[in-house]
Amino acid sequence: MKYVIVETVSVFTHKYLVALDNDDPAAWACDTVLSEDIDDFSQEHCDEIITRHYEVDDGDIRKAVEGTPYNTWGLPQIKETLSYYKIKDEEEL
Repeated sequence: MKYVIVETVSVFTHKYLVALDNDDPAAWACDTVLSEDIDDFSQEHCDEIITRHYEVDDGDIRKAVEGTPYNTWGLPQIKETLSYYKIKDEEEL
């Protein structure tokens, strides 16, 4: 069996409610959002874009999980838990 890592970028819309003084330009609300000083009150997933995909060996898989909670897992557990394998229908064989 071979393994492939697929990397994606997810796109979300977020809504924020920002309070400003009456004399402040509305555009200042954007600075508040971009500086991450505020939490959103709504999120909606819009799209997911594949940026690349590549075949990996055991060493690549180990490297890919570095810095994640899966780093302490054994390779068999990583493969069994994190990978997806579609069993082919008889029509596909």
